[in-house]
Amino acid sequence: MGIKSLKSPNFLKTTKINSKGQAALMDSLFFLVIVSAVCTTLFFFTVNYGKQLDSQINSFYSTDFAADTIKVVSYINVLRTGMSVYDADGLVELDYLLAMMKEDYGNKKEFSCKTKKAIASTFNSVLKPFSDSLDYAFYFVNKSEDRFLFLMMAIHECSDDDPEACVCYDNFNDPACKNYVSGGNNPPKISLTHYYCTPNNIRILDQLVFPYVGKVDKATSKFDFLDSSGRSVVFDAELAMWVTKDVPVLRDLKENKDFNCVPINFEEPCP
Repeated sequence: MGIKSLKSPNFLKTTKINSKGQAALMDSLFFLVIVSAVCTTLFFFTVNYGKQLDSQINSFYSTDFAADTIKVVSYINVLRTGMSVYDADGLVELDYLLAMMKEDYGNKKEFSCKTKKAIASTFNSVLKPFSDSLDYAFYFVNKSEDRFLFLMMAIHECSDDDPEACVCYDNFNDPACKNYVSGGNNPPKISLTHYYCTPNNIRILDQLVFPYVGKVDKATSKFDFLDSSGRSVVFDAELAMWVTKDVPVLRDLKENKDFNCVPINFEEPCP
């Protein structure tokens, strides 16, 4: 008599069905994992692509423009008097702006009034397309010596001649401002004012301005100057631009304050 199998045909059939069900479930899980991975990859690709595209557009319009503006300092010809070329009358003496800066540093380790005014006039002309909406700072800094060789600030300010208009420009919903248009800006009310500044702390912009004005577009270049002894000193020339913001420290750019600034008068000739 042979030994009978303990597994009935029904049991084997049920086991086979269960195995197929488990295999189908595993296949489904693997499929879901693959689909999830593909969707996640596409999502991150889309997000990063948008960020990269935004960065490239911003670079084209802001950062690259800032870098090109600094290059102007190396190649442009200016009046030796420091005045704007548009105000020249009769015979004039021209020189490279970079040559004037190197000459001044070699003589006194600082820029003369004429060179400072030539720098200010140059940036005022080059950045004219952004004069309605951007503030900026241009400076030469030596971080090893912990000092600014030159710092110029260009800030939009309200005119003291019409303080009511300035208040209404910032807060046009005030009942006292019913005669003013939202965001209206006439030159006598809001103007771009240029300053020479001599702060003691070279990190003052990083501490008191840049964290509070939103996105800052920067461009940096290196300039090599020789002092009277022939020693080479490298300065970082930096241009920082930002959309005009109402920052408390920028409302008080006066002498003996944080930035220790004096306004630039483009009309007044240097002594």
